[in-house]
Amino acid sequence: MELCLQCMAGRVVNGVCNHCHRPADTGDRPPTALPARITLCGRYYLGRVLGAGGYGITYLAWDTRANRRVAVKELYPMESVDRAAGGRVTVRPGSEAYFSHIKQRFESEARVLYELADVADIIDVYHLFEENGTAYYAMEYLEGCDLAHLLKTGGPLPWSSLQEPARMVLQALQQLHAKGLIHRDISPDNIFITEDGRTKLIDFGSVRSYARSTQMTTILKHRFAPWEQYRSDGKQGPWTDIYALSVTLYYALSGKLPPRATDRILNDTVAPLAQLFRANPPTAEVPPPHVSQALEKGMAVRAEDRYATVEEFAAALFPGRSLRPGPRPDNRNTGSPGPRPDNRNTGGPAPRPDNRNTGGRGTGSQRTLVCVRGALAGRCCPLEPGAVVTIGRDAGCTVSYAGFDAQRVPGVSRRHCALMMDNKGIVYIRDDNSSYGTLVDQARIPQRQWVPVPQGAVVCLGCELFRVQ
Repeated sequence: MELCLQCMAGRVVNGVCNHCHRPADTGDRPPTALPARITLCGRYYLGRVLGAGGYGITYLAWDTRANRRVAVKELYPMESVDRAAGGRVTVRPGSEAYFSHIKQRFESEARVLYELADVADIIDVYHLFEENGTAYYAMEYLEGCDLAHLLKTGGPLPWSSLQEPARMVLQALQQLHAKGLIHRDISPDNIFITEDGRTKLIDFGSVRSYARSTQMTTILKHRFAPWEQYRSDGKQGPWTDIYALSVTLYYALSGKLPPRATDRILNDTVAPLAQLFRANPPTAEVPPPHVSQALEKGMAVRAEDRYATVEEFAAALFPGRSLRPGPRPDNRNTGSPGPRPDNRNTGGPAPRPDNRNTGGRGTGSQRTLVCVRGALAGRCCPLEPGAVVTIGRDAGCTVSYAGFDAQRVPGVSRRHCALMMDNKGIVYIRDDNSSYGTLVDQARIPQRQWVPVPQGAVVCLGCELFRVQ
């Protein structure tokens, strides 16, 4: 009962979580949702509601068997069901066939994702089960935000920030297409960027086999769907996902959405990315010419004018680089660390490096702070013994966002945090009373205390991600 329902990563002490520092209650909860603190399938202890739509409700939960946080998705097509006493889902008279069809699709989505557990860039599903008269599946819990939210809050992104997410999505599609499947719903809200810098392709409810089918249902997302997806007899394949991803990247770079493919087939008025940037000179980074050319071909109206495979598309977007996704360990049946202990009162600042006899330089090897995502993506800052590196929007910071509007770098305070390396090469970080906190490998660190940072750790300041290497 002390487990925080907001984050499932800390304990509630005096009404406040010792990890996320939020009140113990779960906030607004849809009236159709299951109550908090119940357990499903004898193992999933429910916390707050992560999201609710027309077809389902997703909960944050603690897996008591595997000792990890998970997201549990419940099938709840609200137009055809009601919630009865005890949490049971009852199907309205006359909706039985529809519910059965939706349930089959829900379970098919879970099975597809389960079979793709070895693909690191696709969200992982652990367990499909039935309870309360409906279906559920437990999946990987992701912290971060989707690309749609990132664009809505910060506007268009530079290619330096988008290229790594784009490459990860292409790797995911490469593996999906190799199994004869296509996603059919690539869009900014189905590309999730985690706080530790990974990109995950999500929402596989529209996945279908293109290798064994000549006809497909008309399931699409306007503006991102190609011409063939508007027709039940349209020939769909890898080129279908390539179109949707090309439009997504075009929109993310320019902030402009092209018309529907049905309008473009009659009169294509979409300007190439390079032309768009020439007509409206931006203050930010201009995409390389090869990116503009690749997207122009990738979002061609007619399928025969596009790239036929993601390998061809990737070669055009990333000249000289190949897609080689590494194997992902199957952790569906393994545990992970439980809630973080309350360490607010267990330590003060880390010891300062003793440079008195080393000329102030120390003897440890140099380490580097690299921005892997955000407005300063690709920039590096050396970490040397005894030198303090500060990050923030203040012009006096070592790593400064002074030239950016606060809305362009949401979550970054004026003097956000500081890093320091001792003579043994150990790096420490301190949050300098920032407004939104500093995360190290997804865990929020206490304010005004030096804490060690492992090599390879990811430091998150709002949407800005740094790696210590």
